[in-house]
Amino acid sequence: MRAGNGMATAAMDGSHAKSRPAVAFEKGERPALVFSAISFFFIIGSFFVLRPLRDSLAQSSQIPNLLLFVFIVMLIATPAFGMVAARV
Repeated sequence: MRAGNGMATAAMDGSHAKSRPAVAFEKGERPALVFSAISFFFIIGSFFVLRPLRDSLAQSSQIPNLLLFVFIVMLIATPAFGMVAARV
């Protein structure tokens, strides 16, 4: 008799005939999934590249109130985007 978790030993024995995917996709959904994953990667990547540049500009004397300006614009833009997205 072996010691250990029964599920772990069953998986190691190969007693499971076939593993199922975690998520089932329809036939035409995979290209959209790949496109959305790549788009998400580039959007988040660009955000993390541009944010330090914005912060360094805000700390320099070139644009003194940049962070305040960004805050006010986002304070207005976020509810506006929410209203537009709620209609779709």
